[in-house]
Amino acid sequence: MDLMACYEASGACALQETIFTDFELAKQVCDRSTGFINSHSWLSSVGLPASTSPLPEWARLQLIDDLDVNNYFSLEDTCYNVTTPFMTATATNGFNNECGTIAHNTFTSADTIVCSIPTDCNGVRCCVDVPQLATSLEYKMIVDTCGNRLRLKVDKLETDISLHDYDFESSGKFSLYGLAEINYQVSNLLLSNQYEVTMSIKFCLNGDTSLACDQEYTIFNATVFDKESCNYNTSFKDSGFSLSTWLADKSLGLTNMSIVDADDLLQLLQIDDFMEYSNICNFTGSPYVGAVDGWNNVVSLSVT
Repeated sequence: MDLMACYEASGACALQETIFTDFELAKQVCDRSTGFINSHSWLSSVGLPASTSPLPEWARLQLIDDLDVNNYFSLEDTCYNVTTPFMTATATNGFNNECGTIAHNTFTSADTIVCSIPTDCNGVRCCVDVPQLATSLEYKMIVDTCGNRLRLKVDKLETDISLHDYDFESSGKFSLYGLAEINYQVSNLLLSNQYEVTMSIKFCLNGDTSLACDQEYTIFNATVFDKESCNYNTSFKDSGFSLSTWLADKSLGLTNMSIVDADDLLQLLQIDDFMEYSNICNFTGSPYVGAVDGWNNVVSLSVT
């Protein structure tokens, strides 16, 4: 980050100060699990009956602003019965299932939800109609074996969890301040090379957790997914990649790369899901310190 004050279009700046150089700024940990308002109290405060549905345009815009979810919640981009694969006409029991091997719960015609299971057979996308706000929300959960990620989405809010870091068999929650939520549990079935997945989604306009949510659906209940077959024995994702060219373009050398540069390189090579620059082995630490001819041999056998 540089700070500059310039008074001439073609001249040197009067002031130029470097504030940060490759400075690592910790990301803020956000708690989006709870914190929204009581809808009945809010409706009363703006002079509307508790049964108002859908809300007038001014009221739904104000509600989204008061909930402070403008950046994550889209009122204009609807998916229910608007975009493929969320058309009710093509759905069977609420699902457009392009994977015949995955069993799922079923919905009735009264349920305003359509889900889609992709041909990869690795997860689900669901669109829930929200009549109170005259819009719809998209939920997504993908167990990406080959990408080494558990991918979750609630409308515009998305997160990726490394499968190496994920605590299999534990219950998890991905929530947009309690307004929209995914509850999930994934078990790693090593012997059968499968996952067992339980998943439910919610939409709640009332902050009182003792009351039922406006909409709540169980998508999977101990459903078994076959793991994808992954081929890592392929060439570079970018067939024309050259490390020397990449370094030259950035005026870098192997000995002066910052963590930011290294992270950029891992993402460019699409191996960032499998390697961490911040968690590297150290030649001066155990078990590598004290090596002789490149080996630290703690057994009596001869190694060449």
